[in-house]
Amino acid sequence: MDAPVATEPTSEVDVYRPSVVTRIAEGLTSLVLGVTVGGIGTFAHQLSWSGLGFPFPIGLVAALIAVAAMVVGVRIIFESRTYAGIAAAGIVGAVAVLALPGVNDSALFPDSLVSTVWAIGPTVIAIVALAWPRLPSPVRWQPPADAAAPAHGEASGSSRDE
Repeated sequence: MDAPVATEPTSEVDVYRPSVVTRIAEGLTSLVLGVTVGGIGTFAHQLSWSGLGFPFPIGLVAALIAVAAMVVGVRIIFESRTYAGIAAAGIVGAVAVLALPGVNDSALFPDSLVSTVWAIGPTVIAIVALAWPRLPSPVRWQPPADAAAPAHGEASGSSRDE
């Protein structure tokens, strides 16, 4: 009995494989966007609104939504954990660097629950987004190959008179 021989796929669809330069540019873009989201979120996480009688941390909520949208969006667009991980590293790195005490102590992270949630939240969101299993791509319906095409004068839809 002969061993099976591997053959080339017979599909007419070309597989797109980005070049090394493209992959490096995508990685750097993911990193820069991640650092930007992490930096803006760090500056904005303390914003609150007191319209309901208590301070609602609208800045924290918006920043965490931005982190989730960034990491999940990159994961969906590139269909890979690599670029989403790079973006998450940029976000977490920016938060960590901006959390370090400065010359006059850290004014960006006062001792509060909101700052603690912001220090931990992006990491938790990134872990969940990166660990989430890959969802299958939607399958498009295609008619069977042996189905006859409608004649020139016939309608292509189904008839309700039958």
